Amino acid sequence: MRKQKEISVCGTIKGILILTVIFISVVLLLQTQVNAATPKWKTAYSNILKNWRQVERYQDMSYLKMYFGTDYKFNCYFTYDVDKNGTPELFLHSTTMGLTEVMTYNKKIISLGYYDIEKINKKTKEIIVHGHWHGAGGSYENEWNVYKVNKKPYALKYSIDIIPNGVNGAHKVSVYNGKWKLLSTKKSYYNKIYKTHIKKATPMNKFKKYKLTNRKGLK
Repeated sequence: MRKQKEISVCGTIKGILILTVIFISVVLLLQTQVNAATPKWKTAYSNILKNWRQVERYQDMSYLKMYFGTDYKFNCYFTYDVDKNGTPELFLHSTTMGLTEVMTYNKKIISLGYYDIEKINKKTKEIIVHGHWHGAGGSYENEWNVYKVNKKPYALKYSIDIIPNGVNGAHKVSVYNGKWKLLSTKKSYYNKIYKTHIKKATPMNKFKKYKLTNRKGLK
């Protein structure tokens, strides 16, 4: 009887071990499937949201640290696919600095820089900045910069302004490969760029922002 009891106990233990191995295998398989189904950009952005200071690995933030002091922080975000390539950009926003760091993903995290973004033009796939957040130059009121999202940092497409006492009262320029090129000094050209790229763009406050701890913004 003792031998049969020992066999029964051993059989039970063996059965439990087999079930445990099966359970672990199923869990690992499901986890693998979940990981395979999760886009890489989402995993990368989620890691940034866990610790926003990781952005410093991709963008030099030394000036912001010095200038804003304790107000240097990013505390909310949203995602939007500006260039419609299937991978949304991460807009890491700071309510204390009023600036937004934009990041994209192309096999790895790429910083597109930080700006005081005012609008996003969904139709022309552009990011719109009103004036300049710091420093001199430009009228601010009539100053607009239009950016395209590239694999490299922002590509400035248009910079328009109406400067009092300037050439015909208006100054329009465009940037190609970092070189400024005057396109026109006619106000009609300014108005054309403004109407096409800026006027009907969606204001930043229309994009719902989430706390960094809330992952709903990644869906």
